[in-house]
Amino acid sequence: MSRIDLEKFSDLNITRIYIAKNIKEAQSIEDLLTQKNIDYALSLEPFLPPSLLQSERMGAAFYVESAQSDICRQLITEQGLGAGIVYD
Repeated sequence: MSRIDLEKFSDLNITRIYIAKNIKEAQSIEDLLTQKNIDYALSLEPFLPPSLLQSERMGAAFYVESAQSDICRQLITEQGLGAGIVYD
């Protein structure tokens, strides 16, 4: 399984599970999902950092099939990367 273009993924019921705030974080999530044979899509999206003093930034948003969203969030948390998990 692998990274899939978001437009091709749109025929499925997908859920945003994570927003990576930097390249290292994004690479860690990509490696994890690839290792676990989970198809995913990426999209650059704005996010607000936790500090009120910082302005909006761009991050890498990860999407998976909705049926896999809970297990993906669990796997990400187990890797110590839970800070970027989103629940839309």
